[in-house]
This record gives sequence, C-alpha cells and structure tokens, in this order.
Amino acid sequence: MKTSINKIVGNFNLIVPLILILTIIALVNSTQFFFFLFQGEYNFLNYTKLTLSKLIYFYYFLILALLLNLNVKIQLRKKKLLFWIGFHCLLLALSFFIHQAITIYIDKLLFKESYLRSYYDTLFNNPDAWIDIVAYILLVVGITLLDSKRISQENEIKCAQLEEMLLKSNLQELRTRIHPQFLFKTLATIKAQIGKKKNREANNLLSMLSDFLRTTVYESGKDEIELIEELQFLNTYLSIEKTAFDGVIGYRENIALDSRNALVPIFIIQPIVESILYELSCETNLSFEFYVESSVQNSNLRIMLVTKFENGFCLSTNTIENLEAVKVVKERLEQIFASRQSFEVNCSNENIIEIGILFPFKENFEDSALINLMEK
Repeated sequence: MKTSINKIVGNFNLIVPLILILTIIALVNSTQFFFFLFQGEYNFLNYTKLTLSKLIYFYYFLILALLLNLNVKIQLRKKKLLFWIGFHCLLLALSFFIHQAITIYIDKLLFKESYLRSYYDTLFNNPDAWIDIVAYILLVVGITLLDSKRISQENEIKCAQLEEMLLKSNLQELRTRIHPQFLFKTLATIKAQIGKKKNREANNLLSMLSDFLRTTVYESGKDEIELIEELQFLNTYLSIEKTAFDGVIGYRENIALDSRNALVPIFIIQPIVESILYELSCETNLSFEFYVESSVQNSNLRIMLVTKFENGFCLSTNTIENLEAVKVVKERLEQIFASRQSFEVNCSNENIIEIGILFPFKENFEDSALINLMEK
C-alpha cells in the first residue's frame, strides 16, 4: 500500500512541471494569436476565452496523470489481458466523449453564433478527433513499456540481492557443517592435554580456539577484510589443526608489502584450506605444506594458495574443484566481481596443487596511510 502511494505521488510530481510548462506555452500562444483573431477588440474576456481554448490540450496531460496512477493498480498481465484491454477501451471512449464535449462548449463560448458544427459532426466527422484516440493509445503503450522496464530492473535487483543472500547462506552452511568436527577434535585434544598434565599447552590451545571463534563470530558480518587479517585467521586455524592432525602440516607465506592492506572478501582462503584438511581427515601420517603468496599485478590482486604433498600423495584437480568451499568461493567471486575475476586450479606436477585467485585490487587507505606514516 505504501509503495503504491509513493508511486502515485511520484507520478503527480512528474505531471505538475509538465502542466506548468504547458500553461506558459498556452499563455504565450494566446497572446500572439489574440492580436491576430481579435483585431481592434482588445478586452480581457476575449483573451480569457482564447486562453481557455488553448488549455483544452491539458486533456492529454490529465489523461497521462490518470494513466500513470491507474497503471499502478491495473497492470498488464497475461491472466488479465482481456480485462486490461476492455478497461482501456472503456476509458478511451469516456475520455474521448468528455474531451469533445468540452471542446464544443469552449468553441461555442468563443465563437458564439458563428459556430455551426453539431456534436455528431464533431465526434464522427472530424479528422482532429482521431488525435485523441492516437494520443491515448501512444500514452498507454509508452507507459506500459516504461513500467515493464521498471519492473524488469526491480526484478534484476531483487535477484542480485537474493543471489548474494544465497551465497552468504551457503558459506554459513558450509562453515556450520565443517566446524563441528574441527571443534570436537580440538576440544578432545584440550581434554587429552589436561589429562596428561600439559596445562600450558592446553591453555595456549584454548586461547587460540577462543581467538578463532571470536573472529568467526564478530567478523562474519563483514563483507570484506584486509588480506593480512584473513591470513592471520588462517594461521590461527592451522596452529590449532597442527595439534590434532595425524601428520605434519607446514605453512609459509610471501605477502608483497603493497598487498598487505588489500581488501578481500571475507573467508576466501581459510574455508578452502579447511575443506582440504577435511578431505584428508581419513588419511594417516601425511606431510604437506600450505604456501600463500600475494602480489599486485595491473591493478589486480593475485593470491596463490599452493599445497605441496610429500610421499607421493596428492589430491586430484577434480577433487579440489568439487569441494563445497571451492564452489562457494568461486560463486562469491563471480557474484561480487563478475568477469573481472578468475579462479583457477592447476596441478603443476604430481604432488603440488596451485589455486590462483585474481580480482580487482582495493586498498584500505586508512591503514595504508598509517603504515606509511610509521615507516617514515
């Protein structure tokens, strides 16, 4: 209801300036025509009559305002096509007869005895009367096309918003699915360390878990964070995983200085690493290393996530591409950056998997300025 009222008010705001412009044109045209039609009879009554005859063309603007407001309630739909056609035919007939009646009255008032045309001739034997019909049809077609375009644009915006909400929900669902195993395993490790009187190790692990969960809760509402924060979150996660993983996990990073403060979509690296570890949870005595590298290339931020396995073990490219986290991250990047991004998975040799992420570089200028000031 509120939306319809806003549309009606907006339509009247559009019509009022048009009516004012037409009034000025009618007054100017009446003044010019007045001296030609009433030579020597300069009086206010004749001028008023002539102006009224010019203002008859307000009809088209009144019809436009009426159609704009009716279009809010009566829209063209397949199910109501016959009703829509019948309604506009009826409205056209009524507006046509009313307009011609007003025209005859104004002409009789203006020309008095010299006006001899009958009402029948004005309606059915007057080529000018077709202007009303053609104008009405053009107005209806134009308004319908504009309204269809507006509805299409609104639907596109709603679809984009729904896609964004869906991607966020998919990411959240993915995290809630993987986190339970991670949490249970971590809590079991803490319990085991306490049982072995390793209170310091248990306290450190509990502190790291607290930081990890705090970041998950408080940062998940953001759309983007700095790259350095994303990597700190990843480092905390891997530090926790190392305590319970049956094998050796290495981690190195090479972050270009100009990319440290780059803004990235939140949780685009850690979920992928977590999914890889989840895929390897059934394996024993594995040794592998995660290596993260970042750089700025041609106004784009490039992030490389390299997983290097030892002992001849490796996950296939197809396995990596079918991980839920990889699919969600790819969809998020496509939704945010469209064609300006890329996500590639490559196997350079038998035991190395490279994941390359590329999207437009965007810097957190406040932190960047602070770092530059500290360096000086």
